[in-house]
Amino acid sequence: MSKASDVITTMSSYVTLEYNGVSNPAAITEHLEDFTYTDFASGSADTISVTLFNKNGVWLRKDFFPGKNDWLKATITTEHWPIKPANGKIKCGKFQIDHVQYSGYGERATIEGIAVPQKAAFSFTQRNKTWKKMQFQAIIDVIAKKAGLGVTYGKGTSNPTIEEISQSGTTDLEFIFSLCSQYDMALKVYNSKLVIYDQTTYEKKAPVFTINRKELQGSYTIDADINSKFDSVKMQYTNGKDSKTLTYSFKRPGTNGSRTLFISSEADSQADAEKKAKAQLRQSLRESTKISISEMMGGSRYVAGSVFKLEGFGKLNGNYFIDQVTHTKGASKYTCSMEAHKVVTDF
Repeated sequence: MSKASDVITTMSSYVTLEYNGVSNPAAITEHLEDFTYTDFASGSADTISVTLFNKNGVWLRKDFFPGKNDWLKATITTEHWPIKPANGKIKCGKFQIDHVQYSGYGERATIEGIAVPQKAAFSFTQRNKTWKKMQFQAIIDVIAKKAGLGVTYGKGTSNPTIEEISQSGTTDLEFIFSLCSQYDMALKVYNSKLVIYDQTTYEKKAPVFTINRKELQGSYTIDADINSKFDSVKMQYTNGKDSKTLTYSFKRPGTNGSRTLFISSEADSQADAEKKAKAQLRQSLRESTKISISEMMGGSRYVAGSVFKLEGFGKLNGNYFIDQVTHTKGASKYTCSMEAHKVVTDF
């Protein structure tokens, strides 16, 4: 008779779905072949794709064909997994279905969803509007309320007063993405909420795992700029109060400031110019060293917006911030592809 300690545990990974409030609907789970979830730290809305076996054209029938306001929720679960945590979950959030594709032979139906609610006023309608004498978070709150979305502000999120800013021919979603980037804020749409956080604060967090070159699974590409990497910024700006043209300059600590990023913009004050100029320099530096890894063994530790440590790559070693992760779950395996950049935390 075997002891309890002799029981062999088998690793497994699986996807659970909720469709319009129904958990694991048989119509989907019986036909599910492939699942893909793309998780963005900022700048793009998360997406989901579910590929189903379309036996006898069942997903073309009126009672199965996705409706205009249909939505999906998904969770990826790992059990007894070789990558820590051994038992983990990724709650992918809520997605409004926005596209359906049919293909053959064999017969397949692919249902795609996006984390942004498909309300015309938020993500489709282009607006012209001028915002005056409002705080950053107040502008976000007004737009979110109009779209029926909640808002969560992460630790370190600033709240500058904006004297005047124009929304010119852009959707509300495009406008707030742009507004956040001006002040080094990241914006993620998750589970019917806008999640806004200070990106530099998040990049300073301790790494949650380590990737070593000797142990790396999957193929990788690292791009590193050498001569085109900026180490200073000079911003010429117009003060909205009296229309004077002023200049703000900043040199990255520990550098000679010989490669200067020149920008021209509007700013309400010298402090406002400093925030905007440093935000653009940081963004430029984040683009200068990037890593892309494909076809790794999947795992719940791979989450956009988190930090990992890279080892075994010499001068490219260090902490990296995850910009995007694509989780793919097929019938036989679960893999991840990831894009990240080297953190910028020295100013």
